[in-house]
Formats: sequence, structure tokens, C-alpha cells
Amino acid sequence: MEIQLAGNVTQEAFRDLIIEQVPRLCGEDARIEAHPELDSDHALLVRCGDHEQVLVAFDLEDPNRALLQGLVALDQMAHANADAETGESALPDLMVLSPAPPAGNSLLSRLRGFQWRPCKLLDIDGRLGLLVEPPADIPSEPARLRPAPRDEDGTPLSPEESAFFDHL
Repeated sequence: MEIQLAGNVTQEAFRDLIIEQVPRLCGEDARIEAHPELDSDHALLVRCGDHEQVLVAFDLEDPNRALLQGLVALDQMAHANADAETGESALPDLMVLSPAPPAGNSLLSRLRGFQWRPCKLLDIDGRLGLLVEPPADIPSEPARLRPAPRDEDGTPLSPEESAFFDHL
């Protein structure tokens, strides 16, 4: 068996592989749903077995484009589905599939409803396959303490002096 990274794969082939993997990504009962506001070349709306929705955004070459496509789709869905009385709508979670993380991934991964899933396209004995890795655990960094302000000779500033410089 020969396995190597696949090259020259179209966005359409990538999309087809993701469609095949939907049950593994979102659960056995997951199914793809149509939505009029969705660019299906870069995003798929999936209804999971537990009736939750997930918007799967993807791009083979540019993870930031995948993230942006997902955010634009969520925004369009929010406006299209907004409750006339309250202006609120229930939005699906966002899953971004791309070979590399999008900008801001470490921050976004800490938010409920967002996850980036690293993926690779593989050539397995001449057949195209998709490897989607589980989401990485983002270690939470402890809050960093800011050193106490000091004047030029190293003497700590008074609380009044510190308050003055904090406002600058």
C-alpha cells in the first residue's frame, strides 16, 4: 500500500470528500441540508442527529478564506433567519476544515461553537482520501502578571503615579 499527500486536487473534489465524511465529522445520523444563503462550494450546513446544526466551512488552499466564508455564511443566515419580533436567530456551530489553522485559531478555539479540524488529502494507491484529525486541545494560558511600573532608577511607582501612566 502506497500512501502520500495528494497534489492538484480541486475544491470540488475536496467538497465531495467532505460530504462522504459528514457522518464521521458530525455523527452517524448527520445529514446535509440546503440553505438559500449558502455558497456550497466552500460551506455545507449539516444537521446532526441531536438536531443541532453545524456549518462546515472549508478551503483546500487558504484557511483564512475558509474561516471568512464560514463567518459570512453565518452572518447571512442570521439575517435570513432572524425572528421578526426579537431580531435574534439560532445559528449553527462553525467547523473549519483546512490543512493549516486560520488566523486567530488559538483565540477562536476557546469560544463555544467554533472548532478548526486539521485535514490532509491523501493519495492511497491512486485513490483520493481525506484524513480529518480530531480538534486539538488549546491549552489555556494563565493570565500573565504585568510587572510593577518602576521609575528610571528601578524604584516602584506610587499608586497615583501608576494610575497616571495606566491612562496613557
